[in-house]
Amino acid sequence: MQGWFESGPQLGASAANILLARELPLKTSSRLKHMSDASPLPASPPPWVRLLRTAAVLTFFALLFTWLLRVSNRSLSDTRPAGFPTGVLHGICMPAAMPHLLLGHDVPIFAPHNTGRTYKLGYTVGVNGAGLIFFGSFYFRINRLRRSLAQPATPG
Repeated sequence: MQGWFESGPQLGASAANILLARELPLKTSSRLKHMSDASPLPASPPPWVRLLRTAAVLTFFALLFTWLLRVSNRSLSDTRPAGFPTGVLHGICMPAAMPHLLLGHDVPIFAPHNTGRTYKLGYTVGVNGAGLIFFGSFYFRINRLRRSLAQPATPG
């Protein structure tokens, strides 16, 4: 058989290799002949740097949510009905209120005196936005971990 099927003299027709494409010279802009010629990836930062960075991020978000909860409490004492922006603020604060609720503190997470539909839309936007940020960063980290585990270990 000539062309698409190539079989070795001792293999026979049942063990034929199918030639899907012929080999062509590589057309790349790189001057590298082999992958081993590439420079190694930069090393990850030392553990203490990663720990310090994580502590700084956690402290920032703890202070941010504490401030948001205080602003939210102040907005509840306002005599005007809560609208869309206040709904967004309360929606963002709702997941942050869970630790306070678990510890026994009564934290209001919904304004009883509101404008109705616009407040509820804002509340929904805030809850979904906070979830997107939290779970989006979580899934990004999981994907990054999967990619790093899938890469073969380089000898060295």
